[in-house]
Amino acid sequence: MFINQLESERNDLLKMRQEAQSHLAKAPEGTLRISKHRNRYQYYIRRKTSDRSGTYIKDQNIDVAKLLAQKRYAEDFLKQLYPRIELLSQLIENYQSTDFTDIIGKYSEARVLLIEPYVMTNSEFAQRWESESYPENNKYPEQKRFKTARGELVRSKSEVIIADTLLRLGIPYKYEAPFYYDNSHFYPDFTLLNVDERKLIYLEHFGMMDDNNYRESFFKKMNFFSTIGLRQGDNLIMTFEDSENPLDISSYIDILKSIAPKPATKRAKRK
Repeated sequence: MFINQLESERNDLLKMRQEAQSHLAKAPEGTLRISKHRNRYQYYIRRKTSDRSGTYIKDQNIDVAKLLAQKRYAEDFLKQLYPRIELLSQLIENYQSTDFTDIIGKYSEARVLLIEPYVMTNSEFAQRWESESYPENNKYPEQKRFKTARGELVRSKSEVIIADTLLRLGIPYKYEAPFYYDNSHFYPDFTLLNVDERKLIYLEHFGMMDDNNYRESFFKKMNFFSTIGLRQGDNLIMTFEDSENPLDISSYIDILKSIAPKPATKRAKRK
């Protein structure tokens, strides 16, 4: 979201400010004068404004010249940096103080039921997404015989572990919801909602990696995913197991936590 970009830029500028201030603190008193003699630069330190020529800096003391040059650059840089930081801080403050969700909160329940809001909180957005119906995957329905904590039937004990972990982390998900592409579709195992970014993440579990035919289909699936825009590390999470190495969900916890909803704030998100 826009405010995240503002905060990220301000954080970057604050780091630059700290670095520039550190250079100023290390710099010696005085300013640098540079002259050129026989195609060679010579450096002088002016310790007082009245000292027009300055004291020559020998080659072995070139670090003094570098500190003075960096000092001048840091001073000029900070002159332009401070107004930018102030501007970003004001924008962030104004953005955070405007909560469009307060508008609908003033209406009666009867009126709210008639309104399609322009802005929803993360919680409202997630609830609406989860409540949307979708066609079930009716292929091999007899294989859906394992029940999750949410009461839905899935195809394996590992999928129960995944579903229950998503529920525990508060990550909204849909099981085997269709993914549409071109004039076709397929059913990824899980469709997750990164609420904070309003972004869909797809989770595919590969549970028979020790089977030769299964591995061959896996590689074909990887090529297929690439053609439809699903990429590991962006909008695709893949989990694996075989008969000797069952699913260890702890190996994927950090990835899942990174898309779990952050604590609710007053800030509203655009629909």
